[in-house]
Amino acid sequence: MAQTNIQPSRFRESGTFEIPLEGPMAKMHARMLKFKCGIFGNDSTLDSDDIMTSQRILEMPTEDERMDAYSEWTRLLAKKRYIKIERQLLLANLEAMQDPLTKAPNRRFLEVYLRGQVSKIDRDRQASEPKGIQMGLLFIDVDHFKSINDSLGHDMGDFALQELISILKSMTREYDEVVRWGGEEIIVYLDGVTPEIAKEKAEKIRESVQKNLKANLPRFYAEKKQKPTEEQRALIERLDGTISVGVCTYGSQDQELSSEELIRRADIAGYRSKHTGRNKVTVYDPELEKKQGKPKG
Repeated sequence: MAQTNIQPSRFRESGTFEIPLEGPMAKMHARMLKFKCGIFGNDSTLDSDDIMTSQRILEMPTEDERMDAYSEWTRLLAKKRYIKIERQLLLANLEAMQDPLTKAPNRRFLEVYLRGQVSKIDRDRQASEPKGIQMGLLFIDVDHFKSINDSLGHDMGDFALQELISILKSMTREYDEVVRWGGEEIIVYLDGVTPEIAKEKAEKIRESVQKNLKANLPRFYAEKKQKPTEEQRALIERLDGTISVGVCTYGSQDQELSSEELIRRADIAGYRSKHTGRNKVTVYDPELEKKQGKPKG
């Protein structure tokens, strides 16, 4: 099959190809453009590959060969478009499941992800030889977070949340998940942990936040190339910089529960921590349902 080169004269000044007004090339270009418009919408300009393809198809010796080649070209073009759409959907889904402030996964992500993990545990429970899959949830609430916004401004509050996420990520594994649930509430998903390990991890996280969160807040001014005033330093010093944590675990040895129920139980345990002094860890127990209290701040 002869190879026909594209001559420079075939380009318009804008860089797009001229389409011949008559002859077989015109018909081929028209068909290609119509097809491309149908699946690419506005992105329907014929590029150099399209022009070269149409020329090569037209140079084929028989009509059957030309039709087969044209069918293959349209199939490849449709596949290319499918991949493009799939990528756009993936990026859109990723953006929809990410908190814009902290770049952590958001509530929507956890709702979907946790349902999948709970289903995996439930399937293991019904297996002939269960593997004993387990998981843990930590419901974390920043103590007196409102005082950060009220005394130092919402920009400092945003910075505190970003620092908290950074600390939590440094304390967890790559297959755990640190999720911004909403406001100053964070949920940490711990994969494959027993109740004892989940509580131990929660205590270590609480201690790390107490040590580092308030200490890191002056960096807010350093990153802005500003020096905090004495009043701002005093306000930071008076902040708690601590978290209250609720723990709930689930495994194939447990009675079947929904993902929503697990989050609710972790939340109840977290509120218990806040209600009994803050800066502490509480593991869910059914008895907490009778003592539940929701403190302010």
